[in-house]
Amino acid sequence: MIMNNIIKWLFVFGSIASIVLSSTVWAASEKQSEPKQPEAAAAAQTNGSLKAGRKGDKVTLTWTLPEGNWRRVEIIRNDKPDVKNRKRVKVCRRGDIAYVDTISDTGKQYWYWLKLFDKDNAITNIGPVKAEE
Repeated sequence: MIMNNIIKWLFVFGSIASIVLSSTVWAASEKQSEPKQPEAAAAAQTNGSLKAGRKGDKVTLTWTLPEGNWRRVEIIRNDKPDVKNRKRVKVCRRGDIAYVDTISDTGKQYWYWLKLFDKDNAITNIGPVKAEE
């Protein structure tokens, strides 16, 4: 009886820990549904990060990529932190770690992602990150 209760509690705590940990992973495969993520997103599990600073119509993006053999890196933008209707802004060159985007509507908010493609075309996203002044 006591052993059954211990096993049940371990299962419950393991499930809760799994839910908590999965909500802090910000670099996700595009094949999975993408939950809305915190604005200052960083790919904690993969050691990649993305930052966006805004001044007027210019948004300066800086990033570090997670370890891996990335064959393609794209910068993606949207006017909401949603993956629907995102637009590709730039295809980066190997070794790029920064980009300055010019936005047309300074009255809107913008969110950015890095979309990473590995050698097998598996996709990893880092973001969204809100561009703030």
